Amino acid sequence: MSTPSQPSSPKRGGHLAPLDGLRGIAILLVMFHHYQIVPQGEGLQAALYNLSMFGPHGVDLFFVLSGFLITGILLDSRGHIHYFRNFYIRRTLRIFPLYYAVVFLCVVVLPRIPILQPERMSTVSVDWPWYLGYVSNFLVAKTQSWRHPILGVTWSLAIEEQFYLIWAGVVFLLVPRRLRNLSLGLIAFSAAARITLLAMGAGWMQVYVLTPCRFDAIALGAYIAATWREPDCWWQGSAARGIVRWVAYLGTLVALLLYALAIAQYDRPRTMIFGYTPIAILFGSWLCTSLSLPNTSPVNRLLGSSFLRFFGKYSYAIYLFHLPIRAVIRDTLFHSSRIGAILPNDIVKQMVFYVVATAAVAPAALLSWNVLEKPLLALKERFPS
Repeated sequence: MSTPSQPSSPKRGGHLAPLDGLRGIAILLVMFHHYQIVPQGEGLQAALYNLSMFGPHGVDLFFVLSGFLITGILLDSRGHIHYFRNFYIRRTLRIFPLYYAVVFLCVVVLPRIPILQPERMSTVSVDWPWYLGYVSNFLVAKTQSWRHPILGVTWSLAIEEQFYLIWAGVVFLLVPRRLRNLSLGLIAFSAAARITLLAMGAGWMQVYVLTPCRFDAIALGAYIAATWREPDCWWQGSAARGIVRWVAYLGTLVALLLYALAIAQYDRPRTMIFGYTPIAILFGSWLCTSLSLPNTSPVNRLLGSSFLRFFGKYSYAIYLFHLPIRAVIRDTLFHSSRIGAILPNDIVKQMVFYVVATAAVAPAALLSWNVLEKPLLALKERFPS
């Protein structure tokens, strides 16, 4: 779930701020789920808890955006003499430094600090090659466990890196029509893979993290990127444009209602069979809606807000840092014996935790951006896409 840079000059004009906003929504959804710390309870508290089960679909939104942005970059640079070299160097500069810094911290540094209860991180002594090789999603599937309190989230980064590895060659070799058809085929294949594995008795976690089961959202983003660059893009037509917007608006209401009532949950087999591809289509419809509207529209003004753009810009670091920050705040400031006398009930406790934990992750993300990410990203100018 990394956050690749947008194409520097997208063919159909500038929508960069709204796309940052969509990434902001994606990371906020993930945090909404991971920051849930109170029991399910009843009434409003139960509805809030149930809605937090929608949060993991923030990863699906990241996948859609990655498929769109990476495919767009590749399509726009197909004629470049250094197509492969520049693409992989630019991806390396964006993804590897922070990722491997966090892996080094978790494998080498943290287990040697007694106060941090290093036994909780002991799995890295045997698991580190999986993280080093960007295949931690297969480790999670093999063990049916997140394995590490910090590096567990890297399963989605592994899927994206595997996608980057092969997709540059695919885009280079296929004409646009075949690329569109392949993208649609991958959507169907991914849904079929989930159904097949579940029918064979696979656990939900295996289906959740295995690469073949999660290609539909990425492939949908790739399909949108390919069609967006066509002169007669079908979903830009007046009739189709209206339908796409209604899918985004009504689909969101329906999805949130199903989750609030606990009819759907991200880890239930029936949601994996009947829900994952529609959720990807829902997010794809929001992407298409944003692309088809002017930046002055209410939707794009919301997506272009400084709040969402902030979380979108720093979403990569936030994704890697938010779990340990959550743990520190939960186990210190929000320990039940400390906070119980101050906050009147669990709903208030949960709301305050959301605010405090979300605010706490910002300084770490800013530090990462200014000290590590930004200086290295400046080197991308030497390798134009």
